[in-house]
Amino acid sequence: MYLFINTSDKAACLVAVIGAASGMRAKACVSAKQKSSELLLSLVARVLREGAVDKKDVRGIIVAQGPGSFTSLRIGVVAANALAFGLRIPIAGVSSAVSIDKAFKMIDTGLLFEKQIILPRYGSEPNIGTTGGVA
Repeated sequence: MYLFINTSDKAACLVAVIGAASGMRAKACVSAKQKSSELLLSLVARVLREGAVDKKDVRGIIVAQGPGSFTSLRIGVVAANALAFGLRIPIAGVSSAVSIDKAFKMIDTGLLFEKQIILPRYGSEPNIGTTGGVA
């Protein structure tokens, strides 16, 4: 079983669990409205429960790494990296434009799980900082 996480859209969280041969086991997409950090891990637990998948049966995580919303991407990528590290499973990053079906078809290529840590790709420089300078 593989876990797919996409938080690239600040308005929604998408999580799915799928078997390489058995297909989609469970999928959930919820309106996040800038609450990805509050919803993501409970959504992962819900999808695993609905798919009747124990966390020890998850063989890898695929995460959308961008482009997308700066904060939403950080939340999804950090959570996916932490889950992969904690479960001691491989992780792979894909473009936010990649569908769940296409991401899981990529598993068979063997190229998907080459990295240990996935970094977000924002598509542009983050617009963060202060206005008015530093005191």
